[in-house]
Amino acid sequence: MLRVPTTLSPFVGFFHHLLF
Repeated sequence: MLRVPTTLSPFVGFFHHLLF
């Protein structure tokens, strides 16, 4: 998993859900 700021956590989670 990529290390991302807590601010982008929800955004990355949403993007990850779209990719997988």
